Amino acid sequence: MSVQPPGLPSLLLETPALSNDSQPSARLILCSCASQEEARRIAAKLIDERLAGCVSALPGMESTYRWHGAIERSTESLLLIKTDTAHLEQAKELVLASHSYEIPEILVLEIAGGSTPYLAWLAEALK
Repeated sequence: MSVQPPGLPSLLLETPALSNDSQPSARLILCSCASQEEARRIAAKLIDERLAGCVSALPGMESTYRWHGAIERSTESLLLIKTDTAHLEQAKELVLASHSYEIPEILVLEIAGGSTPYLAWLAEALK
């Protein structure tokens, strides 16, 4: 017999601990930002509009890249944007419209599996 923690939907306790869906809908968007402030602003918009269930901002990342023929180094913040296929295009559009870079990094990764309770929570957070 399992005991349900307060506030945890029973759906989460009735599913296996890990999922390997053959048709996963969860997506992870990677997006580097010029500053932690920009990262926070974009994250807040994504959450406010329910286009992401969670956005993690990792400050202090150093990026090395070629821009207009010169090698550049920048300290950036990396956003880890957790969303799903139903919200993906709108989330990408919001990032593009809100970002300070001429060509923002927007990389989308398919989530092949993960913690079933977390994936269920993510789906609920995007409703």
